[in-house]
Amino acid sequence: MWDGIQKRIDRAVSGARNALLGIISSTIKADSEVYIKLSDDDEIRDVRVVNPHGFYSLPNPGLFGQVVFNNTGKKASLVGVEDRNAKPVSVDIGEVLVYNPQAKSYIVLKNDKSIEISNGAKIVMNADGSMTISSPEKISINAPKGISLSATDPTGSGVSITGKDSSGSW
Repeated sequence: MWDGIQKRIDRAVSGARNALLGIISSTIKADSEVYIKLSDDDEIRDVRVVNPHGFYSLPNPGLFGQVVFNNTGKKASLVGVEDRNAKPVSVDIGEVLVYNPQAKSYIVLKNDKSIEISNGAKIVMNADGSMTISSPEKISINAPKGISLSATDPTGSGVSITGKDSSGSW
């Protein structure tokens, strides 16, 4: 009996602080809500997922979630999720990383004004306007209205294509 009372007191004290850290036990896609497990037998249900403006994501069960309560303490919002094992690349102070650990893909907005995008293939857009595309597979460009290439190099070549097609020539 005292254990149950103590758990209720602990939860009331935590709620009074207006923030809790728990483990996301399930995600409800249709409602953009999660359940947060606080202990073996204590769970908060119908926690609304709050994302930064312009982003939308539903967290995977098993991750840590930071929950805050409004001033009545009756409704809760998930305002942060931590997945300590999923960061695909390191970033420097001030850089921004957006990633999907299931797809193993990421985008990094780097301090040098370049943008790096990767999902096995890799695209780097540099601040000077140059771009590098690397892929372990075929690279396809679909442009129904044509492709326009221009170059300002003095030799006039502008484009270099290496490799061979199925007929053995290029």
